[in-house]
Amino acid sequence: MLIVLCHGFGADGNDLFGLARPLQSYLPSAAFVSPNGPERVEGGGYRWFDNGANFGNVLHDVLAAAPALNTFADSELARVKLPPDRLIFVGFSQGATTVLNVGLRRKPRPIAVVAYAGARLSLENLPERFDGQPPVLLCRGSEDPQSRAGDMENAVQVLTNRGLNVQSRTFPSLAHGINDGEIMLAGEFLRNAARSRP
Repeated sequence: MLIVLCHGFGADGNDLFGLARPLQSYLPSAAFVSPNGPERVEGGGYRWFDNGANFGNVLHDVLAAAPALNTFADSELARVKLPPDRLIFVGFSQGATTVLNVGLRRKPRPIAVVAYAGARLSLENLPERFDGQPPVLLCRGSEDPQSRAGDMENAVQVLTNRGLNVQSRTFPSLAHGINDGEIMLAGEFLRNAARSRP
């Protein structure tokens, strides 16, 4: 399988590639890639979409990142000679919002989606009913000022009501980052998701 790691605002692909080694202990045969977002940020780094000042526009703009991310994923799947359904998305912050929204609309569905510190969910063209795929894991830190608890709670409710298996966890004392507990949780979650996919 192929695991695509998507960085946060103002970072680049190298920023999240450090997750590859610990996650590979749970999925030894997986290939990992970590692209740059499609837009450069003034002062350095990349972004997946314009954060903007208007919350509604952000949820529209994140869907504009779908072609770039899907094209990259398709190209990498072909490069490593895997079928299109052998894909996992993992994202952090802006990358988390991106993989959540793009992954839920991708066909065929990815094996799983993990979103760290970003769970803003757009309802635009979101399927009314899923067949249980893909399973979704949402994580955030209790002290994270950039990841709102309400966003995660909303995503859990909406996606569960539409037929998805959604797990969520808030980690105490964690700010805007990823800790060892979140990595272990994601590793176990992804291993189970991969085993349950035919």
